[in-house]
Amino acid sequence: YAVSDPSSEVSTKLLALQALEGVAQMDGASQSTAAIKPAVVAVLAAAMNHPSGLLRQAAVDVRNAWYVME
Repeated sequence: YAVSDPSSEVSTKLLALQALEGVAQMDGASQSTAAIKPAVVAVLAAAMNHPSGLLRQAAVDVRNAWYVME
């Protein structure tokens, strides 16, 4: 088993958050993501408790993008 590098873990999670933000900004996203929106918002709420301040702020920004997606 590989040892988890905390800085690499944060980088990976930041990339995932960027991808989720990109999905929220796509044309027609609200129609195609309506079924998963509650689950994504819930997971983003959990990410806001991460020890990394950078990751917490990114999670807040992305969660807001998903909330206002229409």
